[in-house]
Amino acid sequence: MPSGEFLLAAQAWQLCRRGEDDPNRFGIFDEGGFWFIASNMIRDLASLNKVEVLPWDDWGAMPSPDAEISAEELRRFDHLAEILLDPDRRREELHILYDTPGFGMPGEVFNAVKQLRETVSVAQ
Repeated sequence: MPSGEFLLAAQAWQLCRRGEDDPNRFGIFDEGGFWFIASNMIRDLASLNKVEVLPWDDWGAMPSPDAEISAEELRRFDHLAEILLDPDRRREELHILYDTPGFGMPGEVFNAVKQLRETVSVAQ
């Protein structure tokens, strides 16, 4: 991806958390906000752990659109954003965080397009 063409989810998260951008500007169609950015950071974490996912696969710690994100969850996503922005130097932390309950792909996802749970294969 060419530098400067797109924001990474972690960059968008930090901008919005600092109040420098509107989280509702980040999304697709009428869906956007902190929940959307946070979910994409978890998908980025999975990808950096060599687990390919679809943009409509939801699991674990991904907030739902109507969920209030708690102060503790905000801190966890702040930490995730920091790690995602320096993946080469923080590779070990990426693996540890992926193994944290809710962040790793559990083998079952909610397919938001089909509105159903699906079993997925996670190759090791």
